[in-house]
Amino acid sequence: DRLRLDVESEEEVRQRALVWHLTNALSQANADDNSSVLECLDSLDIQTQDDMLFAAKFIVSWALKDAQHCDTYADIILALRKRHPAFEPGDADCRATSFNRILRAVCQEEYDTVLLEESQACMPRVA
Repeated sequence: DRLRLDVESEEEVRQRALVWHLTNALSQANADDNSSVLECLDSLDIQTQDDMLFAAKFIVSWALKDAQHCDTYADIILALRKRHPAFEPGDADCRATSFNRILRAVCQEEYDTVLLEESQACMPRVA
């Protein structure tokens, strides 16, 4: 038997930390404790547009599963936008990316996914 070590990439470590902090923040949101939510958001280490894309997808997915607290999720998105209005261009990008552009892309992707699922559900099944 060989000993196998799994080494996480820096990106995987960052995403795991984002998931942990976002889960804490969103759990606080469900408890209607806005001051704790803001503290959790302060602890997020969002440095790149990829980090923000990941965080936005995570929050939107929670909001779609928990419509009862969607106004709180909207407040969280607004707080993130205030903290991170734009990101410097990455290696392949030639201009900065705004938070609004990232959020719009996440919402468009989610909308397209829902539309595709609904259209597939309406299609007759061929045996």
